[in-house]
Amino acid sequence: MRELSIDARVIAQSVFGFGEKSTLRVGGTRSENVLTDRSLTAINELIEHGFVQSRPFNDYGRIEYQGTAKLSQIPKLSFAEMETHGQFSLTRPTGGSNV
Repeated sequence: MRELSIDARVIAQSVFGFGEKSTLRVGGTRSENVLTDRSLTAINELIEHGFVQSRPFNDYGRIEYQGTAKLSQIPKLSFAEMETHGQFSLTRPTGGSNV
């Protein structure tokens, strides 16, 4: 397995820190917020490596992301590393800029 990007590690630790019990639901029709490109890239990386699963949540296009037991294999970042690398938005307003 190749090393995960720092963004993927930040999201794994901050959003999916409870492993299989962690879920994130975003997007869909009339959603006020969607994932930023940066966050989506990191989550897709986690999916590609089997750390997160995605599935449709409802008929309105909302997606549910759920952590897997495999997340425990990712080395934890220190508080200082999270402070340095974790300062980015997970979501953005629908129709807003994509930072």
